[in-house]
Formats: sequence, structure tokens, C-alpha cells
Amino acid sequence: MLPCQNNCPVFTDGCHKSCPKWAARRLLQTEENRKKRDFLRIHNALSAELLRQYRELSPLKKR
Repeated sequence: MLPCQNNCPVFTDGCHKSCPKWAARRLLQTEENRKKRDFLRIHNALSAELLRQYRELSPLKKR
């Protein structure tokens, strides 16, 4: 079910394929998803680096 199905007065089956509002919504959603992916990628790399540093300082480290 499309989220606009209940709110759009001109809704018909398949109309989302040519609807400019739907295209704009999808574009915004794609951009938000890209920003979230970039944020998670950056913070995952930072966390991995911190974890590596903590392991390096650990007294249980095998030499």
C-alpha cells in the first residue's frame, strides 16, 4: 500500500509512476538514506579505529 493512497484525492492504480509528488518524495527519501549510510560508514570506521587502539593498549595483548 502506498502512503499517499489514503490522502490523495486523485489516486488511481499505478498513478504513482507518473506523479511528481511521489517522485519528489522518493528523491528526498533516497537522499536521506544516503546521508544515513554515510553517517554510519564514518562512525563505523571511527569505532573500529578506537577498538583497535584499545586492544593495542590492553595488558592482555599477546606479544
